[in-house]
Amino acid sequence: MNNIAKISISALVMGASLTASATDYYLTSAGWGASGTITGWTPNRAEGSESDNIYIDFVKRMEVQTSIGSSQASWNIGYALWDNSGDIAKFGIVNSLTFQNLYNSKDPKSGFKVTVSPTATAANTTPVSFEAKSDVNLVLDQYDAIVTWKGVNTEANKNYTGRTMTNFTVGNAINIGSATSDSTATGTLYLGSSDGNIKNVTTKDINSYASGKLYIYADTTNATGTISMNGSSKNYIYGTTLNANAISGKDAGYLETKVTTTTFSGDINLEGTSKILARGSKLTAKNITLTGEATLSLGITESNENASKLTRNVYIDVLTMNSADNKTPSVFLNNEATNSDNSVVVDIKGISGTGSISTYVKDTGNLTYMILATAEGKEYSYSGTLHGIKILMTGGNNKGTQYLRGTNTGIGTISARSGTLYVNGKSLTSTNVFFENNGGYLGIVSEDTNFGELNVNVIALNEKAKLLFDISGTEQDIITAKRITIASAFNIDFTLTDDVELNKEYKIFTADTLEDENEFYKQTVATNNLGYNMNFVSDGNSLSVIFSTAVPEPAEWAMIFGGLALGFAIYRRRK
Repeated sequence: MNNIAKISISALVMGASLTASATDYYLTSAGWGASGTITGWTPNRAEGSESDNIYIDFVKRMEVQTSIGSSQASWNIGYALWDNSGDIAKFGIVNSLTFQNLYNSKDPKSGFKVTVSPTATAANTTPVSFEAKSDVNLVLDQYDAIVTWKGVNTEANKNYTGRTMTNFTVGNAINIGSATSDSTATGTLYLGSSDGNIKNVTTKDINSYASGKLYIYADTTNATGTISMNGSSKNYIYGTTLNANAISGKDAGYLETKVTTTTFSGDINLEGTSKILARGSKLTAKNITLTGEATLSLGITESNENASKLTRNVYIDVLTMNSADNKTPSVFLNNEATNSDNSVVVDIKGISGTGSISTYVKDTGNLTYMILATAEGKEYSYSGTLHGIKILMTGGNNKGTQYLRGTNTGIGTISARSGTLYVNGKSLTSTNVFFENNGGYLGIVSEDTNFGELNVNVIALNEKAKLLFDISGTEQDIITAKRITIASAFNIDFTLTDDVELNKEYKIFTADTLEDENEFYKQTVATNNLGYNMNFVSDGNSLSVIFSTAVPEPAEWAMIFGGLALGFAIYRRRK
């Protein structure tokens, strides 16, 4: 922490000094130069320590704004946060740092602009750091407040690399406004800039309110607490790595990330019209709950971006989507603007609730692969819509169960490797169904009942296939396909209700092309829960099953013969 260089600050406005307490220091300018340029800097504080609360307080607006970055003098924060020798032990660590304007809160011309950057000299390019033990605050009681804490300072036409900002550390929270902020109040805080990242930004909580904006340009951003988005606040995080815990979004709060690897170790809860737009190569999250019109967008690129910006690998525990006030949430996957093959893989353990999950599709190459890996003993039911998805079931034999009861369109394939999936397949006319590895259980449902239709392009049956059919006296499951192929023996489990009609033909398959219907009789390995006999019949392009009274098992035959013998003995005694 030693050998820390000075920090320079450029500002539009400084005002008269305020009365300071023993540990609260208000930093103000000494006077005014021509056209409002800063000519001097007098901090109203004694030599302090890391227990100090520092307020950079702007009392009046800048008179001549054209001087920004050109004729305005540049001066050192110096005694404000660091001493002239750069001794961070005395000045680089504070309790809190607050940028504010308390006196012209409703004057639309009362905004200010502050730029803090490492001072670069040819002789000294030592990296610098800053730490606030408690909070860093941008008070939103004024208009157009802009504070930029730059990551680098590189002077033009110099033969050396400018000084860099290595660590910006906040022990408690970065606050953009507060819960009492006027909803129209604005303010922007930049940590790092598009010209150069801060190496590490670390905080516990990030709170943004009203119309405040936060930009973080950092190689690594760590938020160990909660990222809280309120009002119409906007939050942007760019860099290589983002490690965050919980996220809370309310009202129209917004978070956009463009980070290579993002890890959310806690839960994400979005309400109202709040939104997360996440881009990068990998994203991992725990439980995600979306309520109302909340939106989660993953793997989105803009028209001028390339495929490398896509979030290609997404890992989520459980996604819960809740309707509220007749509004439903949305999840967008791989919504890239180009027509290249930029498939995204989403590995998820369960989906519940109702809403919309969709992929931007221009051709089948852009479908999202959704791996449904339901855990043992878990059951999830989703009644919303799915569009532009390829489903891969990998939950394990007899482990978890996922119900997809909503209106499902544009599902490219269903690949059943393990686990159990019930799907409402009434609209899946172009879907292909395959069974691989150990094979999974595939059942059919509708929006409201456990009986439904599966309309597909091709279904390929083999020894891995395990189909679940529900049949009652008046309702039944049915699979309709353009083509049904049979590679080897396959399995059907029938669940029958007590009112199932015996000797009635229940049509369970129908196809434009039914490859060698006689194979159904040879290859079908069927069971039913009531123990009825089963016979299969075909009319050339369909297959039906007929249930009849069960043939007694050997033990049952023994009971029957025993009963007959006893009856015969009683008859003889009577004789």
